[in-house]
Amino acid sequence: MILYILAVASAILYFYNLGSFQVWQPNEAFYAEASRRMLFTGDYITPYYNDELRFQKPPLTYWLVAIGYWLFGVNEFGLRFFHAILGLGTGFTTFLLAWLLTKDLKISVFSFLILVLSLQFFVNAHYASPEVPLAFFVCVSLTSWYAYYKTKRLPFLLIAFLSSSLGMLVKGPVAFVMPALIVFTFLILEKPRELLDIKYYLLTAFTLMLGLWWHIYHFLVYRETFLRVFFAENIKRIYAGKEPIYFYFLDTLVSFMPYSFLFFPALFWSLIKVRKELKFVILWVVSFFVVFSLIKKKYPYT
Repeated sequence: MILYILAVASAILYFYNLGSFQVWQPNEAFYAEASRRMLFTGDYITPYYNDELRFQKPPLTYWLVAIGYWLFGVNEFGLRFFHAILGLGTGFTTFLLAWLLTKDLKISVFSFLILVLSLQFFVNAHYASPEVPLAFFVCVSLTSWYAYYKTKRLPFLLIAFLSSSLGMLVKGPVAFVMPALIVFTFLILEKPRELLDIKYYLLTAFTLMLGLWWHIYHFLVYRETFLRVFFAENIKRIYAGKEPIYFYFLDTLVSFMPYSFLFFPALFWSLIKVRKELKFVILWVVSFFVVFSLIKKKYPYT
C-alpha cells in the first residue's frame, strides 16, 4: 500500500510550487519568450527570440508552452505545466514497460518511482526545455514498439511511429534515428525476418514526412541560415567537443541519485545473466549510453 501512496504523492509533488520560482535558466528563457511571442503574433511555425530567428530546436516544445500559457496565463506555471505532465507521462510509460516485461505490479510501481524521483529527471521536468518531451516520446515509441512485437497489435506499431514523429518535432532526427537503431539491432539479433515486413518501410516514410516537415519548410525558406544552425545542432556536436568519453558515466552517478549507485551493478548483472525478457531494455540502455558517450559534445541533461 505504501508504494501506491508514494506514487500518488509523487504525482502531486510534480505540481507543488511549479510556478513559484522565476525563469532563471537561459535555456528556459528561450522557450518562455519565444512561446509568448507565438501566442501573441499567431506565428506558430517560425520561432523568434529577441526578434532573431531561432532554429536551434523544432517547434513542439514552444507549442507545449504556448498551450500552457493559453490555459493558465503567461506565467511560470503555464510555462512548465506540460513539462511536468510529460515527466509523469514518462514515468507512467516506464511503469507500463516494466509491467510488460515482468507482469509484477510492485516492480512496475518501483520503476515509476525511481524515474520520477531521480534528481536530474525531477529537475528537468520542472523547467521548460526539450529534454523531458524528447524522453517522453522516445520512451513511448520504444515501449509501444515492444508491445507490438509481443502482441502483434497494429495500434501499438502506429503509436510507436507517431511518437517518433512527435519526438522529431521536439529535437530533430535523433528521435527517429535512435529508436530505429535499437529496433533494427534487436530484430537482427532476435527475428531478422521481421525486417522484411513492408509496414515498417511505409510507416518510416510517413514518420519522416510528419517529423521533418518543419525542417524542410525552413530549409526552403531560409536556406543557408537554417542549414548552418541545423548542422551545428545535429552534426557538428558529433565531432566537436572536449568532454571525455566517461562523461555520462560520472554524470549518471550524480543525476540519478539516490538510485544511480545501483544502476551500473544492475546493468552488469543483467548482461551476465542475459535474461531473455530484458534483452530489449538492455539493448535500449546500452545503445543510448554508448552512442552519446562517443559523441564529442556532451551535456549533463542529454
